Amino acid sequence: MAKKRILVVDDEQNILDLVGVILEAEGYEVSKARSGDECVGAIQEVHPHLTCWTS
Repeated sequence: MAKKRILVVDDEQNILDLVGVILEAEGYEVSKARSGDECVGAIQEVHPHLTCWTS
């Protein structure tokens, strides 16, 4: 079974890293974005199953 992809969006790198580590440990494929513009680009590129804004 393929991993589910999650896109995490936050402007603070340490939050992105922490959430990414937790989700990867649970078996998810994690992509990260630091802004709305990066988020739109990442959605078009990686086609995540879920997008999570942490701010």
